Amino acid sequence: MIILLKQMKSHTTIYLRVMLIAALIHFATGIRAAEDVNDQLRQLTATGITYVQAEQYSEALDYFIEALKLAEREKNDRGVYISCTNIGTVFSYTKDYSNALYYYRKSYDAALKAKDSNSQAKTLINIVGTYFEMDDAVNARRYNELFIKTSMDDLKLKHYYTLYNNAVVARLEKKYDIARYYYEQAMKHLPEEIPSKGVNHLIDLGHISMEEGHEEEAIGFFQKALAEAASLGQHRSMIDACEQLTIAYEKIGDKERAEYYKNKALATSDTLFNQQQLNFSKSRLTDFERDKSQRYIDSLNTSLNISLVVMAFVALLLLLSMAFILVIRRKNKTLTDSYELLIEKNKDLSKQAEQSKNLREQYLAVIDKLEKVSSLPPREEEEASCEDGEGKGSSYLNEEQMARLARKITSVMEDVSVISNPDFNQNMLVQLTGSNTTYVSNVINVVFGKNFKAMLNEYRINEACKRLVDTEHYGHMTIEAIYRELGYVSPTVFINAFKKVNGMTPSQYQKLAREKNSYDEPIK
Repeated sequence: MIILLKQMKSHTTIYLRVMLIAALIHFATGIRAAEDVNDQLRQLTATGITYVQAEQYSEALDYFIEALKLAEREKNDRGVYISCTNIGTVFSYTKDYSNALYYYRKSYDAALKAKDSNSQAKTLINIVGTYFEMDDAVNARRYNELFIKTSMDDLKLKHYYTLYNNAVVARLEKKYDIARYYYEQAMKHLPEEIPSKGVNHLIDLGHISMEEGHEEEAIGFFQKALAEAASLGQHRSMIDACEQLTIAYEKIGDKERAEYYKNKALATSDTLFNQQQLNFSKSRLTDFERDKSQRYIDSLNTSLNISLVVMAFVALLLLLSMAFILVIRRKNKTLTDSYELLIEKNKDLSKQAEQSKNLREQYLAVIDKLEKVSSLPPREEEEASCEDGEGKGSSYLNEEQMARLARKITSVMEDVSVISNPDFNQNMLVQLTGSNTTYVSNVINVVFGKNFKAMLNEYRINEACKRLVDTEHYGHMTIEAIYRELGYVSPTVFINAFKKVNGMTPSQYQKLAREKNSYDEPIK
């Protein structure tokens, strides 16, 4: 008996040691995995920042998107904060302020979750600046007051941004004397690490002079800002200064100089932005956000179904049933909020599509202008290039030809009367653009990043979304009548296409969108 007890004691000791070693190995492996994730996040972020400093924003956005995906997958709050801040900055630099604000708010939420006041303060600086660019004085003042109340480690930086934010708020409120005072004080306390080196202050002071009607004084500020920006290689500030000089010279009637600075702004903008590549990156980000929302909605639906099943088994237990009802109501609220987020993102996508269309028109207008002075007329050159490509069986188009064909494709796809034909297909698109199947297919894949079927569905569904909420013009029509007018014969095909684009059924979308519109309408 004694021998048996000793053997049992010995086995127990060995077992405990093995369990302890296993726990230590698991703990060490977890630490190592976390370190690997942080290393990857640092590498992606550092590469993205390098591209930002080189003003290559589409490439920077690609790396920041990968960092955000990794941070959210690994539930790394610090990584989410940094990635969202960087993405917001890229959108701000490219003047896409609505998207910039969306990601700055996400970064602020991550900083709040991490209880990191220093990160909260830095994000509030970005939010105030974005509301300033959007000419929203009320929210700029609101978030500036929140910034002032938030503690920050770097007191010198905090003091500078307090002065600068007070200046931009005063300018939005048209208190120009106060704004000028704060700008001048901010310039005196400008930290060395601020990359603009005061260029933005000069442009802001120029704006104040313009708004007060002192165009000559404003021109002096803008000229100085342009010289400073050029010496620092700050192309964005150069564009801003040139655009303001164009406006100032137009006001004083100097058309020659106004035209000069307008062309200079366009030339600088062409070297700075690869708009096509930037749109690809934005589309990837939109797809990522949409997929994430869809996964979240699916998880909520799954959770909701499980709750309903559980309720059926415990229906006799009143208190427990009431608890489950409360849970379900909360989840339904979250689900509705997620659907409303998708509706808002659809609105942003429509705005982004309109902006992209305008940029394409501007780009092609510049191309047409440049081609007028070339030795070979542009149509002959394009036709010769196309003939060479067809003769050799090549599917290659240069950038100008792709842009022209993309404009033709967009023009056809935006014609609702054309795409609503149930028989509309890629061959009809080829005929309407006057091109061939190979070129049209390549442009759809390369420029728009999708195939013809997906593109057609998106245009039809976007039109369906507009009609579903437009009670003034389409309130008398049923959902079936709407989808049949848009070329869908089968309700199943329409519903599946609608859910793929929007993550919900047409009836859900119509109900939520109309409710939201009624909430957003001002009280009369």
